[in-house]
Amino acid sequence: MNRTRNSGRFLRPGLARACLAVLAVLLLLPFAGAVRAGTADDTMQVSVQVLASCILQSATLDFGEYIGQERTASTQIQFRCQPNVPYVVALDSGQYYDGVYRTIANGPHRIRYVLRQSNGHEWGDSDFANSYHWAAGAPGIANGAWQNLIVNGTLFGGVIVAAGVYTDTVLITINF
Repeated sequence: MNRTRNSGRFLRPGLARACLAVLAVLLLLPFAGAVRAGTADDTMQVSVQVLASCILQSATLDFGEYIGQERTASTQIQFRCQPNVPYVVALDSGQYYDGVYRTIANGPHRIRYVLRQSNGHEWGDSDFANSYHWAAGAPGIANGAWQNLIVNGTLFGGVIVAAGVYTDTVLITINF
C-alpha cells in the first residue's frame, strides 16, 4: 500500500488531497459572500414625462451698404419642435420702433424698414407680446425636423442720414 509520510503520520494520497481541498474552501469562505436561501422578485416602473419643446436658432439680416436707395435682404429663421406641436413664430417691434415702423439706428439717426414673411404678410407679434401689433406671427404644426421660415426685409429709400453702422435688435419668439 502506498503511503505518504506527513509529520510522522501516514495518510493516503486521496485523503491528503481531500483535506487540502476542504482547507482551501474554508480559507476562501469569508470571501464568498452571504449564502442565499432563496430569492424574491418585484418590478420597478420607469417613466418620464416629455414636455413639448422647441429649439430656435437666431438669424442675421444684413442690408449691405446704403446710399439712400431702397435695399432688400433675406434671411432664414431655423427651428425644430417635436412632431405635431402647434407653434407660432413671432418677431417683435425691435429696439428702435418708432410707433409705426421698425427702424435701424446709429445714435439719433434712423432708417425705417419692414420685415415680411414669404407669403408677403408682415412679421409681427400681435398674437403674442403685441409690441408690433400691425402684424401676427407665422403659425404652423411642427414636423420634428429642422424647419426654416423666410424673413424678407426692405429698408426704405429716400432718406439721407449720417454715415456709420446702423443696427436694430428684433426678438424672435416661438410660442408652442
